[in-house]
Amino acid sequence: MLNPVQLQALAAVVRTGSFAEAGKHLGYTSSAISQQVAALERSLGVRLVVREAHRVRSSPAAERLADRSRYALEVMASLEEDVRNLARGRSGRFRIATSLDPAAGLLAPTLRRMRADWPDLDVVVHDCPRDVLLDRVRLGTVDLGLTYDYPAAPQDLPGELRGVVLSEERWQLVTPPTWVAQLPLSALAAHPWVVGLDAGVGQHALASVCASAGFSPRVSTTTANRDVLFGLVSAEQGVGVVPAVPWRASPEVSLRPFAEEAATRRTVAIHVRGRSDLTLDAAVRTLREVTLVG
Repeated sequence: MLNPVQLQALAAVVRTGSFAEAGKHLGYTSSAISQQVAALERSLGVRLVVREAHRVRSSPAAERLADRSRYALEVMASLEEDVRNLARGRSGRFRIATSLDPAAGLLAPTLRRMRADWPDLDVVVHDCPRDVLLDRVRLGTVDLGLTYDYPAAPQDLPGELRGVVLSEERWQLVTPPTWVAQLPLSALAAHPWVVGLDAGVGQHALASVCASAGFSPRVSTTTANRDVLFGLVSAEQGVGVVPAVPWRASPEVSLRPFAEEAATRRTVAIHVRGRSDLTLDAAVRTLREVTLVG
């Protein structure tokens, strides 16, 4: 079995290109790092680094091993932290990964309630893309993931993960305020689009909804910045689409809901299927209550 200390040393060398810098990062001497990497090379029977005069050059095998071991090392660090917390008599740490946008307004009230109910619990939140979030939940380096799903472009979860739908928001069409009439979606085919949905999957969902109306949207801008989107639409640089989260009223644009049934975005909590403990159950329950109140 691979030695995690050796893998940690190799990952630091690959990242820094130096035994000395890797040692500074991990708290070891340069010689100790070199010995760990050499021991890993012997156990695997493969050259991992080329020792040159002023630097260390990683082999393709070293780069692949460092990349593949990243999540394994996270799992080991998480396990060690849990055991240390148990030994200290602490409730431990609850880790949340999120790819929600800042306007979602979901995390702050959830964290306040959890910390009130579990004062000894250390709740940590990490921002990360959806694909990284799913990997971390699956491997156990985070306890709960919060992300979005689009009925118009659904993404399957790995079999070992379960998604709990917390809320579903209808998209809002953003137009200049002079557009008084409610236009059918097909009437917007000639206009450029300013997309305020999630990059990638949100844009695919918009394409799917527009395809049902008989056209492919011409996307001019994708932005998570509400003020940029409103500014472009008010300048008649396109029509916009945003999720129906609490937006500050703006006299420069008009917002109205999409009529299309599939034009929604779901907020989903994701955890390992079959896992049930008091903290996880409380977190999911609190998230549901917060979204109902909101």
